[in-house]
Amino acid sequence: MKLTKFHASKTKLTIGGETCTPDFPGTGGALCLIGLKWGMLHAITLMIYDAWARKNLLEFQIRNTEFFPETQPVKASSVPV
Repeated sequence: MKLTKFHASKTKLTIGGETCTPDFPGTGGALCLIGLKWGMLHAITLMIYDAWARKNLLEFQIRNTEFFPETQPVKASSVPV
């Protein structure tokens, strides 16, 4: 999880002229459950489940990736009081 969050924090995307930074709020527990399910069904079904497991892992990554517009830092002197 830390590696996925690290990659997300170092990625910058430009969408429609606006720079966005992704965030990955997924948890290690959810990923562990996907891995355990993948491993068990992989062995039971003799690798037939592999295609669905890859789809589930990709869906997990997509569901848990959020994009936020990158804002310009505001100087303290330019903030109205």
